Amino acid sequence: MGPAPGQLLVATPMLGERTFRRTVILMLEHNDAGSLGVVLNRPSEVTVAESFPGWEVATVEPTVLFTGGPVEPTGVLGVGRNSEGDVSPADLELGPMNVGPVRLFRGYAGWSAGQLEMELAEDAWWLVDAHDDDIFGPEPQELWYRVLGRQPDDRSRYRLFPDDPRLN
Repeated sequence: MGPAPGQLLVATPMLGERTFRRTVILMLEHNDAGSLGVVLNRPSEVTVAESFPGWEVATVEPTVLFTGGPVEPTGVLGVGRNSEGDVSPADLELGPMNVGPVRLFRGYAGWSAGQLEMELAEDAWWLVDAHDDDIFGPEPQELWYRVLGRQPDDRSRYRLFPDDPRLN
């Protein structure tokens, strides 16, 4: 089974690339053209109120911008629930009073056709099911550890993997 919108990509400890080290990515799109998602566990220091006044009323705590990924880092993407209750990109053009609750991301993570499947085959990522508190939880910086900790197999032990195994 391949990646699908609503699932999580969890970076394995072996993924050494700094941009994605210990990240948890919410898949928003996956098709023949490629894949798109946002990093859920990289809150920034920039508040929504200072960057997008008025949007703080529609934003889930913590009300900061998140670093969604390296693609289009000056663009903003919102993630919320659609009318069916599914997590999906939010139409920010509707304004904060008509959208919410949302989480706001600067940039996103993207893969060209076949690239994500190749990275999954190389064990750079684990594909897992998302829980509601993964996406909108109040302590996003702990998400990698929480998601791995609830896995029913050996992956749960990797939450204890040291930041730098050479220092172990």
